[in-house]
Amino acid sequence: MKKPVQQEPSTPARRPISDADMDGLLTPQERKLLQGADKGFRYRHIFLTVAMLTLIIRLVFFSATVGDSFNVQPGMHDLATYFQYRGLYVLLASAVYVLSYVRDWYFERVAMVILTMAIFGWAVDLFSVYGLMKDPTSPSAILFFVLRLAIIACLFMNAIRAKRAPLAPRGFWS
Repeated sequence: MKKPVQQEPSTPARRPISDADMDGLLTPQERKLLQGADKGFRYRHIFLTVAMLTLIIRLVFFSATVGDSFNVQPGMHDLATYFQYRGLYVLLASAVYVLSYVRDWYFERVAMVILTMAIFGWAVDLFSVYGLMKDPTSPSAILFFVLRLAIIACLFMNAIRAKRAPLAPRGFWS
């Protein structure tokens, strides 16, 4: 008796891999490698680090001086305590932001939340602190205002480009 001839299984027609299929196969690190890292990320982080340290030191340790630079109307309550709490708030938010970045812990989401908190904090201060000011406006108050806008702009750029952050192990100076 003759053995039956086995037929080779037919191979399905090969189709090219779509972008959606490839996206499902890649790890987050591989996706970041394909997109390329954001080259301005390092410089924005250096600016944010210096600016945050400056703000925290001024708000926590020199809150009376900061309050005097805002020329608040006489008879209003003392803003030194408010500035100290604002400094501690900035310290806590900065710590969460840095920890999220260094540990690669939901950095895209944390960056967006910190950006939202910075915008709302600026808006609250716009109506509460800047609204209490009287003329003339001191140069340090204007510098404080512009610095906060620059910080918000850097946080915005980091939030929209968080997926292109440099790969782990991350650091500010490497």
